[in-house]
Amino acid sequence: MRQIPIALTILVLIFVVTIASVAATAVNRLSICNNEGYAGDVLTIPVTLECTSVERIGHWRTFYKTVEGDSAKANITSWLEVIPEDYTLKAGEEKEFSVRISIPKDAKPGLYGATSEDAGMEGHSGERRTYILFEDASAAAAGAGDSTVYTGLLIPASVNVLAVQNPFTLITRELKENNHLVALVAIVIILIVVWLRRKR
Repeated sequence: MRQIPIALTILVLIFVVTIASVAATAVNRLSICNNEGYAGDVLTIPVTLECTSVERIGHWRTFYKTVEGDSAKANITSWLEVIPEDYTLKAGEEKEFSVRISIPKDAKPGLYGATSEDAGMEGHSGERRTYILFEDASAAAAGAGDSTVYTGLLIPASVNVLAVQNPFTLITRELKENNHLVALVAIVIILIVVWLRRKR
């Protein structure tokens, strides 16, 4: 009769150890879908990793899930970059990364990286195509030269490329994005006007 509780305890311990090893690194976002931008824009999205176990060593990479019949819009791995790409996380440490999405200047309006705007929602994994993923392992195991088991998570990414409505919209957007340059030009113009008035 005592064998059943002992066997049950062993099974629970194996389960807990397995869960702990899988959840060694936590991420604050499970999706970076439905970002919006215009052709030529560079979007920056913050992502945070937290080490929930012993020190981890790892890296980021991109992944494309090939599905027959998909259009070229499904694969945007070349648009994505995670900075920094490689990392070390100490026990309990949090580190922020920047996911940079560079939309090509010739990108036509539409959805890229997924087949639906619902791709980031639970239960819609079949509509996801482009991912970023982190892979890491115990730093001690990697340093000892053991056969290292990497764990990680696929995070789907998609972008809605917006259509430019008219030239005025484009000019306004450029001015907003470069407001420091506009302010500098305005200051130079004011200084020139003041200088010319004093000269008179």
